[in-house]
Amino acid sequence: MPKSIAVFLRTLVEAISRSARRKGEPGMSPHDSSTVQSLEDASVRATPQVRNREETTSAGTILASPQAPWLTPKEAAERARCGVKTIYREAKNGRLRAARVGGRRELRIKPNWVDEWLLKTTAPTEIAA
Repeated sequence: MPKSIAVFLRTLVEAISRSARRKGEPGMSPHDSSTVQSLEDASVRATPQVRNREETTSAGTILASPQAPWLTPKEAAERARCGVKTIYREAKNGRLRAARVGGRRELRIKPNWVDEWLLKTTAPTEIAA
């Protein structure tokens, strides 16, 4: 279980205990391992298992994971460091390859298509030192 969930559950148990003590009722002890364990088990069962679609590097760059080779327009924009509207405009004008999925605006883009588009549309410039 992620550490943040365990911390949250302990905080929740402490808050319930404080509230119960104010009302004069017996509360749950945050040090009672069976209480905390049962809450942790319940939270694990209630939490949907979602696979992380992206990985973040130490520099904060988002890369597609091996399980998800297709990027959403937002992920493609982050990869190209441009706006999402730019991605839609370039795909509409045929300068950026994209695949339509489902609805009218559902696009999926392969990471190498974004890289190819950047290389085609950028002009090298010299920066004076």
